[in-house]
Amino acid sequence: MSFSFNDPPVTAIDRLRVNIGDVNYEDGQAPDRQNLSDETLGYFLNTASDLNGATALAFDHLATLWIPRPIFGPGELATYHDRQVAYFRRMADEYRSKSADAEVSGGVVTVGSFKKVDGFSRVRRHGEYS
Repeated sequence: MSFSFNDPPVTAIDRLRVNIGDVNYEDGQAPDRQNLSDETLGYFLNTASDLNGATALAFDHLATLWIPRPIFGPGELATYHDRQVAYFRRMADEYRSKSADAEVSGGVVTVGSFKKVDGFSRVRRHGEYS
């Protein structure tokens, strides 16, 4: 895992790090103050067609990293993690709305349709199964 950052930002990875606030080594946005690796950020930049799309993907990734964190102590950490996840999701949505990339700006994408495949589920209403 590599980390690089130039101040002022000169590369796309530098600009992406600025957008997500991941510019200080070993003081990143991921759990345990880890930084996202250059390779991970490079993947987001290659997947999205613009910086805003890559930023949305990075914030989605950060939210995903925080969801399964264990909760210790009397609730403060639980509240903090929930707020952290909500913040990252909100930021992902903000950058997603700015992106020209249809792959990251459209919200939910539906592929195919759900069909009942077992003999145990019952159709309830509106195509829902139980």
